[in-house]
Amino acid sequence: IAEEYRGSGKSHELMVIALEQARLLGYEVTILFARRALDYYYTRFNIWGLSSYNRVSIAVTSLKHISSAGVRLRIANNEDLLLIRQCHKSTYHDCFGYIERSDSFWLFLIHKLSQQKIELKTILYNEQIIGYIAMKENVVHEFALKLNFNPVPVIKAILPKEGELIMELPEHHNVVKNLALLDYSVSYRQCVYGGHMIGVLDKQRLISKLAERIKRDAKSSGIGPYHERVDGLDLDWDGQNASVRQIGNIDKLGFATTARLVGAQCITGADSTRLAPGKPLNFSTLDYF
Repeated sequence: IAEEYRGSGKSHELMVIALEQARLLGYEVTILFARRALDYYYTRFNIWGLSSYNRVSIAVTSLKHISSAGVRLRIANNEDLLLIRQCHKSTYHDCFGYIERSDSFWLFLIHKLSQQKIELKTILYNEQIIGYIAMKENVVHEFALKLNFNPVPVIKAILPKEGELIMELPEHHNVVKNLALLDYSVSYRQCVYGGHMIGVLDKQRLISKLAERIKRDAKSSGIGPYHERVDGLDLDWDGQNASVRQIGNIDKLGFATTARLVGAQCITGADSTRLAPGKPLNFSTLDYF
């Protein structure tokens, strides 16, 4: 908003118009990456911070016995983009929070990351490109490998000399699945009023999708008829079909109800629901740009 118009309610008007246009275009949700200066602002529009900000920390000492022979990293260039894009899709596609990227966005990222002093490097094994990594100092923002490559030797190659390596990776990421023999910890964060946020645009469509998800999961798990109320939703499974309806103030979608409809797991309170458990939602730092 131009300085001379600030404080006149123009930002609120623009948000209302933008959200309505998104609804008319048929979008189910809105994703918003908020600046710290606007904490608490977007919650007025029922847009909530649902990201879990998963972080994996690996102790340097746990890789003393690991060899990184054959592994080399070099700064990525435009000629690497096709393979980088393929690795990104194959690694992150099944992670909750995956956002598909175009070639033009990847070109933009190379420029933007250099401004942020984040290094985008290709990973080579025996001089063959097997993936890429985006990192700054001891923090890995993104990490993708071709399928069936063991990430541990690569991790050894990028370890700091002391302390720990921090990787911003969702728990269903292929790299995380291969850390069983290392000393590592996983942390989560919750910030409902800012950060990586989601708002519901088409409530009825998400309610229908939640009912479909309950039906599919209940059948595959062998759950008998069951009824529960959780996070402002009435959930019913009769053994054949599922139904979902909102209870309470139907004109407002709070944090917990939004999370349940989207399928995001929250740290606050135990996720005790039997019919509609959530899972951690994570957006890559690179998508923030």
